[in-house]
Amino acid sequence: MTKQVVAIIQARLGSRRFPKKALAKMNGEPLIAHVVNRVRKVSSVHTVVVAVPNKDLELISLLKSLKVKIVLGPEHDVLMRFWLATLTHRADVIMRVTGDCPLWSPLAGEGVLQEFL
Repeated sequence: MTKQVVAIIQARLGSRRFPKKALAKMNGEPLIAHVVNRVRKVSSVHTVVVAVPNKDLELISLLKSLKVKIVLGPEHDVLMRFWLATLTHRADVIMRVTGDCPLWSPLAGEGVLQEFL
């Protein structure tokens, strides 16, 4: 039986040190777009979903334009957002990715996932 592998990217705009970091541009694109595109390259991941606070409407709008799945939840409870994403997408295996790491490596991610599986 094949396990349902879901990559859950956690992202929010409410950082105190760097507000709206996920929307900050790097090479002309928002950081979150770089992360989403890199995670999509992991062939063993069946579903990519971004777990976002309910109130981050600007981020939600951008993610919709990227045509990525979104799960909404409480801002200060990232574990709840992960739980909701896990239930919604029936994940057997979760790959946790932070939305502010635009240099995340799909090759390394695939390797770690294969070793886990």
